[in-house]
Amino acid sequence: MPPGAVPASAEVHRRLDKFLRQLTHSFFRQLKDFFRFTPAPGQWRTALRTSLVMAASVLTITAVAGMDVGPMALFGSLLALWNTGRPLRSRLITFAVVGLVFTGSMALGVLVAPVPWLIVPTITAVVLISVLTYYAFVISPGPGPLNLFFACALGTYLGGHTDKGWEIVAVTAASCTLTSLLSLSDLVRRPRGPEETAVSSAHAAVEGYLGHPSNGGPPAGENELRALRDGASTAVHRAWATLHAAHGSTARSAVHRRLETRLLETEERLAARLVADHFPGRPAAAHAVREQAVVLGRPPARYLLRHALSRHSRARLTAVRNALAAGIAALAAQLTSIGHPYWAVLSSTVVLHAGADRGSTTRRAVHRLLGTCAGVLVVAGVYALHPGRPLELAIMLIGVYGMNLLLVRQYSLAVVCVTAMAMMANTTTSPGLSGPGC
Repeated sequence: MPPGAVPASAEVHRRLDKFLRQLTHSFFRQLKDFFRFTPAPGQWRTALRTSLVMAASVLTITAVAGMDVGPMALFGSLLALWNTGRPLRSRLITFAVVGLVFTGSMALGVLVAPVPWLIVPTITAVVLISVLTYYAFVISPGPGPLNLFFACALGTYLGGHTDKGWEIVAVTAASCTLTSLLSLSDLVRRPRGPEETAVSSAHAAVEGYLGHPSNGGPPAGENELRALRDGASTAVHRAWATLHAAHGSTARSAVHRRLETRLLETEERLAARLVADHFPGRPAAAHAVREQAVVLGRPPARYLLRHALSRHSRARLTAVRNALAAGIAALAAQLTSIGHPYWAVLSSTVVLHAGADRGSTTRRAVHRLLGTCAGVLVVAGVYALHPGRPLELAIMLIGVYGMNLLLVRQYSLAVVCVTAMAMMANTTTSPGLSGPGC
């Protein structure tokens, strides 16, 4: 062996030791991320408001329709999740469109259920169209397209395995209508509340970024500064989207003009700071920010659809991926007679529909698997105590609040609540809806 050479066995041990250290570090990092609670100040208020709307809708319809089908109003009450601080005009349009899609999608599933060979092609087509349309036209953050197409998959089960399919379609339509009305209640006291809140949030985010000690004083954390900058840009973009959703192309009120002026001033300060940071010593560039400021508004629908259909768009990739997953899963379930296609569709698309990258999708899938297993154990424990149907309904509504509270904070625990909520909704109704895969 030449002098100074490292034995082959020692080199192997060194590489193996390095690999094990990296693997251990990655494992503990993933474990830490798994149990991390994302800060969400004030989320409990939003969760409580949304949960009260959903609970009121479910309880009202259950009182009218009875325990046999009433708890299935939970599906229509999910329309409340689309109320994420939207202004009145936007809410009315959103509730009308999404409510019709919920009901129509479920009705289509019930309609094709008696013809088995139509189930898989219908579900696949609905998934493809729903996901593509959602990511083409929903610019602001939303709850995702999952329930838009899952309604169709659930309808194929209701129409083929129960005698209450059309009755539950009617319950869903009533629930969507009632939930829409209840979701407008916060605008009675503050009709311009969403617009004012969005502009104030953007102003606060920009001030937080501008006030960060990046120059002079103590050294600034680069990651913290980047997070503040991204948060400020996102808040300004969301505020513009909210203002445009409030008035569209119609004549704006004095309140909207005042809010638009304030937001434009806020964005100018942010842009001037960004120009100063990236183009130091060029005051002309900062001056051009104000001179060239133009409110572009929402792109035309034709442009959005053309972009979504382009070869490398996120909308097209996500839609094709979900359609393939749903179609293959539904076909496998149908051919093997293991469970029912609606549960296979949900299991295969619940993570993919978010359109995230591969790493995020994998982590979310692990969280979903563990959370679902835990949720099933919770439901099994509840039924071991033989609760009455009113208690089951109460537990379902507790799951609704848990979902709304934890969905943006701790996904695994949120999935536990979602699983318990969904299974309780099924089993609280008639025996013919006794759960997924029955």
